[in-house]
Amino acid sequence: MKIILILGSLIFPFIMLILQKKYTVLNFVFNVFAFVAILLFGDIVSLAIHDVLQEDLVFMTTIHAIFLNPFLLISGAYIGVYLLYRILLLIVKER
Repeated sequence: MKIILILGSLIFPFIMLILQKKYTVLNFVFNVFAFVAILLFGDIVSLAIHDVLQEDLVFMTTIHAIFLNPFLLISGAYIGVYLLYRILLLIVKER
């Protein structure tokens, strides 16, 4: 599983780069997905922190339970891949 995660983080940014070169509209789509992912990620984190502070239950299990949220994991994964994709775009552009 670890190998799949590492290879995915290496391969998907290159796939995104190739696809957006072939279909220029995908650059816009990738940007919109990134906006939604960052918004979702931030909202989930801020609401979880608000709940912890509101209930005054600052336990490690309470704080780390946020990582069980699949929307947080999916949006965080996309943000990571998207950042690598944007860095690849910069490398190609500045070459």
